[in-house]
Amino acid sequence: MKKLHLIALLLVTLCTFSLTGCKDDDENVSPRTSLLTDGEWRGDGIYAGTFPVTTLLQFAGETELAEALNIKTTTFDFERDGTFEATKDGVTETGTWRFTNNEESIIISGDNLTLTGGNANEVTFDIVQLTASNFNLEIDVQELGYDLSDYGNFSTVQLRLVK
Repeated sequence: MKKLHLIALLLVTLCTFSLTGCKDDDENVSPRTSLLTDGEWRGDGIYAGTFPVTTLLQFAGETELAEALNIKTTTFDFERDGTFEATKDGVTETGTWRFTNNEESIIISGDNLTLTGGNANEVTFDIVQLTASNFNLEIDVQELGYDLSDYGNFSTVQLRLVK
């Protein structure tokens, strides 16, 4: 009789553990999607090589453009449903994102993309690095939408986000 009680107790315990402990949120999600959507990203800067673009612009006397490209006060929140929110100085913009090129690039779409000059509704960034604490994106200067040719001889810039 004691064996029966012990077996019944073990079965109940086994069933209890088998029904808990699995997290459905991580199923069918790529590792890159998990990294991207796990928390809020803060802007660290936009760089031309090792130099912050804002510093280069300030030295050139372009303080208004430097401020427009200053992302240190910007936060980004990417959701698994393919939407995002970007907030800078209390103003929030929303849009969509999706990976492309075998998750080596990301396309960001929105009505009022604040990262670009001009009227771009969709921008493609190459992913340089995506870890739990760093998200570095590269974009061609011309696609960025700003004319930076007078401020340095660089063809791409890197957008760096951190947690």
